[in-house]
Amino acid sequence: MLQDGLTGLALIVPEAEPIVSAWHDPVAIAGRMPAHVTVLYPFVPLPVLTEQDCRALSELAAAHEPVQLTLAEVGRFPEVLWLAPEPAGVVRELSAAVVNRWPTYPPYGGEFGSETIPHLTVARGLGPAEVQQAVDRIERQLPLSATVAALTLMASRAGRWQVHQRFPFG
Repeated sequence: MLQDGLTGLALIVPEAEPIVSAWHDPVAIAGRMPAHVTVLYPFVPLPVLTEQDCRALSELAAAHEPVQLTLAEVGRFPEVLWLAPEPAGVVRELSAAVVNRWPTYPPYGGEFGSETIPHLTVARGLGPAEVQQAVDRIERQLPLSATVAALTLMASRAGRWQVHQRFPFG
């Protein structure tokens, strides 16, 4: 079960939801984070998140233009299928700006080093036959373009991810 009070910063991409939701158990969909590209996870936990943190996030987001993303390629990590957002540099820049302001919160808790690969997770734990089926189906739906107008702070409450606050870009 998802621990309450966790937070993460994300670029929510509703245009990718039909692709992502096709590979999730309908029961699990209710509590999962919407289709997104992670900017930083984990972030400041809700019990210690301050108004000053939120003001700083607002200023950080306002200093960036809305994010124009194209999802055109399927990537693979062990056990994970994902879509590559282009330009990836925009996501890296946002992540670096957040980590620069909150250095005690490295991406993924530092598990993968400081340089992470921007991605939009589609599916986890598929078997070998399912992977090829998924890739074939997903590739038929690409490319997908989206404009992301805000940095979104997601928070876990009662075992579900929920939007806590949105911070508009530029």
